[in-house]
This record gives sequence, C-alpha cells and structure tokens, in this order.
Amino acid sequence: MARALARALRSFWNRFRFRRWVLRLRFELRRHGAKLFLDGGGDVRFDRPPRIKAYPGRGSGGGSFRLTLGERVDLGENLVLEIFADGETELTLGDRARLQRNVRILVREGSISIGRDAEVRDGAWLKSDGELRVGSGATIGPYSAIHCAGRVVLADLVGLAERVSIADSDHKFDGTDQHYMGKRVTVSPVLVGRGTMVAFNSVVLRGASIGKNSVVAANSVVRGGCYAVGSLLAGNPAEEIRDLREEPIPNGGAGLAA
Repeated sequence: MARALARALRSFWNRFRFRRWVLRLRFELRRHGAKLFLDGGGDVRFDRPPRIKAYPGRGSGGGSFRLTLGERVDLGENLVLEIFADGETELTLGDRARLQRNVRILVREGSISIGRDAEVRDGAWLKSDGELRVGSGATIGPYSAIHCAGRVVLADLVGLAERVSIADSDHKFDGTDQHYMGKRVTVSPVLVGRGTMVAFNSVVLRGASIGKNSVVAANSVVRGGCYAVGSLLAGNPAEEIRDLREEPIPNGGAGLAA
C-alpha cells in the first residue's frame, strides 16, 4: 500500500512539473510569435526542467513547434532546447527514449526524431536544419555532435562511441577574405546503416552511406561514398579493410584504433 501510494505521488509530481514546464515553453514561443503543438507527454521525467532558448527572426516564417513525446521519456539533467521561433520545427522522442546530462538539442528548421529505447548520452549535441532521424535502440555517445543541414539518418541499433562527429554539409573554401560562414555550403545526405558501430573520435562526412552491421574504427574519417554491408572501415580517409561476415573482429572488438 505504501509503495503504491509513493508511486502515485511520484507520478503526480512528475506530471505537475512537466505541465509547468510546458507552460513556460508555450510562453517563450508565443512571445516570439510561434505556436506550440504538444502530443503525448503523460509520463515525462527530468532531474531539472530543460532550459529553453527561442530565437526570433530566424527561420522560414512558419512559426510553429511540434513536440511529440512517447511513454516514459527521460529528459535527463540540464537539457538545453534551442528553437528557431520562425521555423516549422518538430522534435519527437519515442517510448523510453533517454537523454542523459547536458544534452543540447537545436531545432533550427525541420525536425529531429529520436526513436524508442534510444539513448543520447552526456554532453551530446544535435542540430538540425533538415531531417535528423535517430532509430530505435540507437545510442549517441558522450560529447558526440551531429550537424544536419539536409538529411542524416542513424538507423535502428546504431552505436556512436565518445566524441563522434557527423556532418552532412561543408563550406567551400576559395581562398578569399570572406568569412567562412558566408561561403557556399554543399549538402549531401548521410546514412549509417542498422547495427553499425562508429568508434570513438571518428568523423563521418557528407555523402557517406555506411552499410548495415559495419564497424568504423577509432579515429577514422569516413568520406562521401557507399560502403558495403558488414565492412570494417579504418583510416584517414577510411577504407574497407575487410568483410566482417567472413572474418569477425576478434576479442569483442578490442584494438579498433585506426
């Protein structure tokens, strides 16, 4: 009886805190001319209310933010949510999605979708001006960064280790005095296939399409191109070293440093 009462009180308190935070989110968006559309959110948990930063005068002028939350979503501690108030933006967190400490999510245009049972670990940084999709059961390691200008897809069960960087765009450098942020940007989609593991300190660049069940060795740089299913990629630039289906990595993957 006492345990059931404690669970009920805890659930009530979580719902109250979440509703209070939603009111603040709605207010921050409204004062910059945007609307909030909320779906779900009946059992959201967080250690501290997420910080909200809404920026006016940026985006295409749609002025709406849709937040979709599954069951038992955990927003962690010190989550920072940044939104372009003039854009048509969307954030979706599936059932049991979990954000750890100090995660930063920037929905500038387009959408970010994090699937059910996915986990975003301490200090990770996700930015989208297009479509950023993280599949079910995927893991984004501590202090990793994903920059999406057009389309980035991490399929189901993908694993990113510590300090992995993924970008689907780059600036074209022409030797002029113009600041790099003003230079032309080239965008090509990135796909990391189902069950692929990207080891620590690796970089995946625009146009890369990595086949499912592959491994990217530590400190590798994967450039644009298509890489085979079940391959081991290593080096700078990364190359297909071998087919893992024919010769599995011994000792559970120890010694993946390129």
